[in-house]
Amino acid sequence: MRLLLTIRDSLSRFYGKYDSYIRLLFKWLLALITFSAINTGLGWMAPLKNPILVFGLSVICAFLPSNSIVLVGTGMILAHFYGLSTEAAIVGGGMLAVGMMLYFGIAPYSSVSLLVTALSLAAGFPCVSAVMLGLISGPLSAVGAVFGTFVCYLIRIIGVNGGNLQSSASAPAEAMVEKSIFLIDAVIQNREMILMMLVLAVTLWVVWVIRRMAVKYAWMIAAAAGILVYLTICLTGASSVGMEVHLPSMIADVSAASVAALLSQTMLFNLDYKRTENIRFEDDEYYYYVKAIPKRKLRRKRRSRRADRR
Repeated sequence: MRLLLTIRDSLSRFYGKYDSYIRLLFKWLLALITFSAINTGLGWMAPLKNPILVFGLSVICAFLPSNSIVLVGTGMILAHFYGLSTEAAIVGGGMLAVGMMLYFGIAPYSSVSLLVTALSLAAGFPCVSAVMLGLISGPLSAVGAVFGTFVCYLIRIIGVNGGNLQSSASAPAEAMVEKSIFLIDAVIQNREMILMMLVLAVTLWVVWVIRRMAVKYAWMIAAAAGILVYLTICLTGASSVGMEVHLPSMIADVSAASVAALLSQTMLFNLDYKRTENIRFEDDEYYYYVKAIPKRKLRRKRRSRRADRR
């Protein structure tokens, strides 16, 4: 514990000194990882895979608001869809446009949750993002998590089906319409995507509600409850929709979420409950009852004056 507190104090002092540079670095890394993941998962538009272009776009987005990463990433996805097929560009572009309009209309400031959720789903660790967003952000982050899930599954579905479309129609226009309808049905009727949207939103809300309660070890209780909800809905929902559950991946995801929650509590919400004090005071109209819980801090040994003189 002392080692973690030492690291926390060092990081806090470092962030307080270089906070503006750290924020720029974070946005640059987030943009770089997002654009690289899009090119790796799609990759049908070769010019976009140029490392210099990806690096340059990431640097530009680092100096712009976080939603610039969402917009640039959306443009890259549309370009890759166009490189796959015309139907993929029409269907994928239309669904992305509708999704982005809803996102910017409901929760335009949850871009980080959207990007983090999409990246965690692509990496196979969705529970980690839901638990962490519930601990360190607000309830509207669930909106970003839902749209991040939608974007991730849209890329998967279009990527699997967009290049292998077949139609029985002889006319080109009828064939295009038939292929587009097939892609729309493949996205809308994907039960796994709908289940994952529900799982991540509910998990995030459960964690957020519990961690705000005035109880001991609220963050750890919230994380444990969120993980339990995540497992329960995933297992019961998977059996109902016929989704295959990969237990080793789920165990790794839950374990990583537990470790992340423990580290986040140590770094951000480490309280010393043994030194809790109940305080009462009053004014002319009210009595006030306050429970004061001190933060756990690293106690530094004070050197004696004699040692300082030496």
